[in-house]
Amino acid sequence: MDKEKNILNKKISENEILNKMFRYCSYQERSVYDVRKQLERYRADNSFIKQIIEKLIVEGFLNEKRFAESYTLGKLRSNSWGKIKIMQGLKERSIDHQIINEVIESIDKSEYQQIIEKLIHKKLKMMRDTDPYIIKNKVARYIIGKGFESHLVWEQINNQFENLNFV
Repeated sequence: MDKEKNILNKKISENEILNKMFRYCSYQERSVYDVRKQLERYRADNSFIKQIIEKLIVEGFLNEKRFAESYTLGKLRSNSWGKIKIMQGLKERSIDHQIINEVIESIDKSEYQQIIEKLIHKKLKMMRDTDPYIIKNKVARYIIGKGFESHLVWEQINNQFENLNFV
């Protein structure tokens, strides 16, 4: 943290900032929002921020659609987030609504259902209650809280409970 403060307090040349942004964007996919926030930390003025962002886009280091796809798959597969929570995260990063809709629609439906199923089993293993009504509601709240659509969650829960003879 102290090293970061020192970097931000000393004046950095525009060329150094540009090189830092090339490295920042080549490390992992970034959104324009992320790059803008990083540049604001370097106290760059708006016209310079605009120039750098344009250069990063032209050079192929910055691409909103590519970022949205990477973000979506990462959050889905690593964090087990549902479409609702993923959409929120993309909106927070000012991703265009059309891009958000495209990447959300591109999520594989069977993979999505498998993740819901995996979360149901994960939560069931942690449950200590014996009342099926309480168990179903706790499991549903957990998965809906991860951003999955309630109708899909309840459909899967009811299917799982029928298979487990819990009903």
